[in-house]
Amino acid sequence: MYDVCIVGAGMWGSTAARHASQLAGLKVCVVGPEEPTKEEFADREVFGAHYDAGRIYSTVHGSNHVGRIRGLVSQRSVERYPELEELSGVKFYKEVGFIFFGGVDAFYDTLDSFSEGVSLETAASVRSRYPYIDTGKDGPTAILSKRSAGYLDARKYVQAQLLVARRQGCDVMNDVVVHVAQVNQSGSMLVETDSGRHITARKVLLCTGAFTPFMDLLPADRKLDVTVTSDVTVRFELDEECVRRLQDMPCLTSEFSEPSPRECYILPPITYPDGKVYVKIGHGRYVDTTLHTHEEVRRWYIDEADPKTIDTLKDIFHSVVQGVKPLSEVYYTCADLDTATELPYCDMVSPSLGVLVGGNSQGATMAEEMGRMGADMITGETNWNRDIPKEVFKARYINA
Repeated sequence: MYDVCIVGAGMWGSTAARHASQLAGLKVCVVGPEEPTKEEFADREVFGAHYDAGRIYSTVHGSNHVGRIRGLVSQRSVERYPELEELSGVKFYKEVGFIFFGGVDAFYDTLDSFSEGVSLETAASVRSRYPYIDTGKDGPTAILSKRSAGYLDARKYVQAQLLVARRQGCDVMNDVVVHVAQVNQSGSMLVETDSGRHITARKVLLCTGAFTPFMDLLPADRKLDVTVTSDVTVRFELDEECVRRLQDMPCLTSEFSEPSPRECYILPPITYPDGKVYVKIGHGRYVDTTLHTHEEVRRWYIDEADPKTIDTLKDIFHSVVQGVKPLSEVYYTCADLDTATELPYCDMVSPSLGVLVGGNSQGATMAEEMGRMGADMITGETNWNRDIPKEVFKARYINA
């Protein structure tokens, strides 16, 4: 019997596995499927959200309650990146800076102390520093963050976490969990997988992302108040000359006081596993589509991306990043798990079952600290939340 079984081996699950398995005397396993090959993709029932080489990390998330919590969690995550790289030997992040544009004036003066190296710039000064970037169409000012901001390779991040977890004695199982239930009055848990494994554990932590509502993982009377939403990105392949021209490009994100189709995030030139260099754009909340069933989420990953969304993203990208003539384009779909509180759920459903879900499109930047909190919570550490009230991360239920 395991002391802890972590279900889901993506960015949060792999992180929780590393932190839980470093505790002496604790028997830990993590169960989750490896990324499917092209040949396996169409037949896969469950997908992860980390099949990417470029995800933004930043401590600038807005001035309201949600933004402050996200910023603090992100800061604590970023602070441990060097430690993880040293432990694993895997280089997974690059600090390139970050530009936050659109309706940004309202909260610049309220940024917290962890937002060091942040300055308010005019659109003209941004253009002067980065001649190929024009944020003026979306507002006269922008926030430039030079520290604790950049991008990470999500695949390599997961690789690093699992490498260290294995070294610490964690069993990593390439499998899909299809059922979780309490075994008997003793409180121990049974975890069943698609391949027929039966795993028993004293405690189970669910880090199952967008597929959480559609799998048999939670008690029938504990239906999480969450929404699964769609995500589309466009990658533009660059030639060598364009890569050189954009070599100092930061990450960018736009946000507005009212929902806008121009909400987006943009990543600088990144070398992908195919050896090609791409820049990438994704959309904000305005064009999100709600996915209601397991099959809808599965089809979203498998089917071609919506052409109208692609055209919108291409128009925004070329209006912000000037002079890019792509050699090719790649379209990618993903799914997000959004919570009722707009903050992650890190909570115990029962004395033996915990949930760590709900990235709200910010899962990558918060992963290291959320995984640490989930691991500490499921292993019984009472101060897992540190100085953030536990109520902030309390799960909400539809039938509660």
